[in-house]
Amino acid sequence: MKTLRLFYLTILLLTFPLFGYCKTCFISLGLDCQAAYQLSNFNLRSLEFPFDWMVSLNFSGIILAIDDNCESFLDPSVLIYKETYVENSYYQFGYNHFFPLIGKPIKDEVFVPGTIVPNFLDYLPNVKSIQKKKIDNLFFALNLSQNFIVFLRTHSNPEEAQIFVKFIKKKYPNLKFLLAVIHDKKELNNDWVIHHVVNFYVTQLLNPENARPQHNWWHEKEWAIIFKQLNQLSRYLNTIK
Repeated sequence: MKTLRLFYLTILLLTFPLFGYCKTCFISLGLDCQAAYQLSNFNLRSLEFPFDWMVSLNFSGIILAIDDNCESFLDPSVLIYKETYVENSYYQFGYNHFFPLIGKPIKDEVFVPGTIVPNFLDYLPNVKSIQKKKIDNLFFALNLSQNFIVFLRTHSNPEEAQIFVKFIKKKYPNLKFLLAVIHDKKELNNDWVIHHVVNFYVTQLLNPENARPQHNWWHEKEWAIIFKQLNQLSRYLNTIK
């Protein structure tokens, strides 16, 4: 009986943050893998999401994918082989971690550079299975009113941020959220005065000799400051009805 009580207490403690008070959930929106990588690096990536390990040069593609529930995320009719990545021509996404590489062991996800196998569509069922779980996580998080969502997007601008906020407020009117944009544009280093949006200007790049995995990513010291401020801000905003 004691063991059983301990089991139920453990389940309660694990599920309380999800079904009790508001829980801050960080969701990467690209532009590349940097945001998801740093969320993992700082133990803030509680769930896996579909935009974590891919490239989305146009923020409009992210909005379109969320709007249609990622219906064409892995539609073979819009997937184009580009050797080092597979292009989704509908959303304008680049998938460089989804499919096996030539001469490399087959894994669920690939995090080393290389050439994707030309017959990548043969592996599509497995890739769809993996990504479906991440897509389900995304829409579960967006539809759970107890969550406070912090979206992360790198290399964006005020115009894109404003369009995204307008879209999210219309599609998910009850969602409590914040969009954090991280950029290195000096001319954008000011208060954008957009409700639900904060921006962080960063300049300190990783040392190319020690960079892992990308030499043009920002130093983790910059990200530590960003996440500290976001945690403080999200705790405050969680208290606002």
